[in-house]
Amino acid sequence: MESYTAIPLLSTIAMLLVVFPILLLLLYETLILAIANRRRNKANNNIHRASRGTLEAVVPIYSEPIELVVEKTRRNSAVLLTSPCFTRLTILSDDSSDYVRNLAEALGYDLPISIFHRPDRRGGRTGALDDYLKNVTATHFLILDVDAEPTLEIATKICTGLQNGGASVIPWEGYFTRGTRLAHAVKFFTDFGSDLLYRMRSQAGLFVFL
Repeated sequence: MESYTAIPLLSTIAMLLVVFPILLLLLYETLILAIANRRRNKANNNIHRASRGTLEAVVPIYSEPIELVVEKTRRNSAVLLTSPCFTRLTILSDDSSDYVRNLAEALGYDLPISIFHRPDRRGGRTGALDDYLKNVTATHFLILDVDAEPTLEIATKICTGLQNGGASVIPWEGYFTRGTRLAHAVKFFTDFGSDLLYRMRSQAGLFVFL
């Protein structure tokens, strides 16, 4: 008489919920590697080389605390605009007119910072960047999160590498407030995965938001 081992339905569902996202991620990364292998030589041949490039810093925001935007913008403008290639820092805001007016007053008018305001949120962050691209005057632009804190060293390296064309990618790095063993382990694997992902996307010639 044959016997069968029944797997509980809930266990099967739980296993699928764990395994399926991992398989999708592996498939996605494999696809990136395949694209990279096919495009590497073509991308190298199509690089635009400029003898002298300029750079604009762009910060897309929506519903961010004004105090945070002001603090980080003042800090980043002082760093970026002292480097050789940065021409201006622009805030892309999809917030209300009152928010933008309050933000402008809080920033003051003594800084080389502009605010690009859209009356609607058509397309979200990507739509804001697409609309702003029509007003870019520099040869390159850098997209920053509102809480990003690039250093002068990073800004200088970006300016130095502008003549190579393409895109400069700064991988996201994790951080923690309490240095526990678990926090250090999570940060290590997060940084490793982020660096690997950005490198593969760069090799594939994909556009990456910083």
